[in-house]
Amino acid sequence: MVVIRTPMDVQSPCPALRVGLLVNPVAGLGGPIGRKGSDGMVPGAGTSPAEARMAALFATAGVPPERMTLLPARGMMGADLAQRLPFAVEPLALDPPRGDAGDTVAAAKAMASAGVDLILFAGGDGTARDVLAGVGDALPVLGMPAGVKMHSAVFARSPTSAGTLLARWATCGLPGAQLREVLDRPGDPGAGSAPILYGMLRVPGDGDLVQRAKGMGGAGDAADLAAACARIAREEAGRPLILGPGATMAEVKRRLGLAPSLLGVDLLTPGGAASDVDADAVARVAEMPGARVVLGVIGGQGFLLGRGNQPIGPAAVRRVGREGLRIVASAAKLNGLPGNALLVDTGDAALDRELAGWLPVRVSGRREILMRIEAA
Repeated sequence: MVVIRTPMDVQSPCPALRVGLLVNPVAGLGGPIGRKGSDGMVPGAGTSPAEARMAALFATAGVPPERMTLLPARGMMGADLAQRLPFAVEPLALDPPRGDAGDTVAAAKAMASAGVDLILFAGGDGTARDVLAGVGDALPVLGMPAGVKMHSAVFARSPTSAGTLLARWATCGLPGAQLREVLDRPGDPGAGSAPILYGMLRVPGDGDLVQRAKGMGGAGDAADLAAACARIAREEAGRPLILGPGATMAEVKRRLGLAPSLLGVDLLTPGGAASDVDADAVARVAEMPGARVVLGVIGGQGFLLGRGNQPIGPAAVRRVGREGLRIVASAAKLNGLPGNALLVDTGDAALDRELAGWLPVRVSGRREILMRIEAA
């Protein structure tokens, strides 16, 4: 990554931040119902999931009102939330939203023209692409993870992590920015295509609190991983199973006799199987005695819950419990993770804390590795 120093890096005392606030009101809506994205969905009444996560960021940050001015997009894309926060608000000259990606692009351009120090956006990879289309790498940006897909390296790990970063920057100024990857799956996200690189956004660098880009799988220890998948399938056969997405999990599903959905959550119970299900179906299986949740790990990032498997919601995870989680991954993938930890971002901070600790990960037919679980 390329580190870019700016005048703000060395100013002391630092001036108050001017922050562009951008919320994608449909981001994340598709996750609980088993969709691979939220394009084309219509936001409902009340607070959107993305707005709720952005609000959690500010609640965690505790930034004094005099240290920040907000320049929000219109209505539910930022202004509605900004009016409930204690900061000064500077309106932007924007046309009424049309309900498509162009709204995000236009808002990002207006924020850049207004001279913001930082754009905070809530959404997923599609929103990151739209921000990229609006500002390129012209100014610092931080994503609040709120979409279905977050393969890109421009997101904070969680609302808590983002709040910690914002509080630090409001006090001490923005650090040097890093050029970080914007990745997304082209075309139909349900088709299983690999993420591709669309460009780079400038993200203020603060190490472990910003997630890495999703890593691509390799064939380094394929035989061991196949044996691990076979053993998981053999040990869990006959139980009610909630099976997460991903290439590793697809192998587990095949070993269980299923035709797997690569990007979906599948179910297998004594009464039958179901593919690419929603949160309600998952919750029903979680209530069955002896139910298990079997999960893979996102390479390069280390996320176990909260990225791409949103149908496995907090209620289902709490019902199954830590003891009901089975994890399978290659040793090479685990060895390449930042901080040697697996991350959880379920949307329920209390549950994330309950899940923290050590859990075994099956890496071969004969071997498990104990991995630390951390709240993102």
